[in-house]
Amino acid sequence: MDRFWVGRELHAGASAGLLVLAIVLFSISGVDARTWRVPSECATIRAGLGSASPGDTVLVAPGTYPEAGISPGPEEHLVSEEGPEATIIEVCNSSTGFVFLDSERASVSGFTVRFGSGPDCGHPPSLTYGVFCYHCTNVVVENCIIERFHHGINIEGASSKWWLPAFRNNIIRNCAFGIHCYQTIEVGSPFFEDNVITDCNIGALFDDSCPMLYGNEVTYCRFYGLWYSGHCGGNCARNIIAHNDDIGVLVYADPPLAAPDFNGGKVLWDANDFYDNGGVHISYSHSGGQAFLVAQYNYWGSSCPDFSAILEGEVVYSPWVDSTHTQGLNEDDCLEATEPTSWGSIKAMFR
Repeated sequence: MDRFWVGRELHAGASAGLLVLAIVLFSISGVDARTWRVPSECATIRAGLGSASPGDTVLVAPGTYPEAGISPGPEEHLVSEEGPEATIIEVCNSSTGFVFLDSERASVSGFTVRFGSGPDCGHPPSLTYGVFCYHCTNVVVENCIIERFHHGINIEGASSKWWLPAFRNNIIRNCAFGIHCYQTIEVGSPFFEDNVITDCNIGALFDDSCPMLYGNEVTYCRFYGLWYSGHCGGNCARNIIAHNDDIGVLVYADPPLAAPDFNGGKVLWDANDFYDNGGVHISYSHSGGQAFLVAQYNYWGSSCPDFSAILEGEVVYSPWVDSTHTQGLNEDDCLEATEPTSWGSIKAMFR
């Protein structure tokens, strides 16, 4: 069992699960859907996708594939047979691993995508992307390892209000920006669930964006864990933001603008564990719509938030009522709180 999947609900049977996923995708996409196998039928991943039609699955055997700019089309599903440890896409002398441009209902599951470490690749320059997603609708990227890019995952532009792009159970590491969202507009878009973001310069930067973060771990980043900038909102719930060197959470933003620009909304922090970070800094200017900041049921460790410039709006604290979470916002309560026992030592394996 590979150490990176301990506690992530991926185990030695992951390959069987991926095959089941491929079969399910095949069966629900229509009688004309088929599976294209790489490299037995198609020599490369891009050739497999070039042969595929909407509803088809491209199933990739274990190996290292020196490819880039891999772009599943509408309703095409790219799946590895045996998971990310065995199926590696190595990008060299190119800018992007996976590309979704105005994509709908495409999916990728079970790959490592990394910027190559060979002598011809050098260090990844700026504007390299593990995943680049522009105006994506119902795109899914899951069970992948993304590493050594300037931007691990980069999402730009609005998607359908009802069919948001989703990123689940990925590991993003050793990137300048683990995640970058720019003007994704819709509140709750994109949706990030159960991802690990570690050893990046900045874990996630949300610029004019309102993502949903649920159950993620953002740790050991050199500067900021989470950075909200511009007009930002969305819900941040049940995440662990810990061991980030400079600042765990930096909010230097206005709230989301009202419709039609950003559909209103608010910044919500619910039941997160923030601890062992360099600090927490919130500068929240209420010059936009009728939005406000709410932070409730959070564990703050020994670092009370620094609200340096809350101009208007409302800040609400209803902290956890058990012994591991603060009973108030004052500094004494923060210092007396203890680290949650649920954390364990999973992240130590990434060091």
